[in-house]
Amino acid sequence: MNGGYLARSAAVAAAFGFLVLSGCSEREEAAEAPKAQEIERRAENAAASGDYDATVAQQTFEKHCASCHPNGGNIINAEKNLKKASLEAKGIASAQDIVKIMRDPGPGMPAFDKKTIPEDLALDVGRYILETFK
Repeated sequence: MNGGYLARSAAVAAAFGFLVLSGCSEREEAAEAPKAQEIERRAENAAASGDYDATVAQQTFEKHCASCHPNGGNIINAEKNLKKASLEAKGIASAQDIVKIMRDPGPGMPAFDKKTIPEDLALDVGRYILETFK
């Protein structure tokens, strides 16, 4: 009789563990949603006012760019990093130059259209790149 009790206890414990872990991931996703909404709200406000918000630019860079360009590097092609010397060697000197690449990057990089990153925010990301990765 003890074997049946232990088996039931193990099954209950496993089910409980699954439910707890499932709930944790749902809570993490729920916590990320307000953060993303806050970034979007702040980006819209910054764009509407014409102000440069370095925090929003950094958050946008982290959301869309940092996975391939951590610390201004490039995990796909080290020669195409975001460091000042590398950009200048390719004739990239302004935020507008960076936005052109964001919109039409060529092979190996996804394009970021105006719906994904609105023009004013894209310019802020370009400015953030130029000011950050020296």
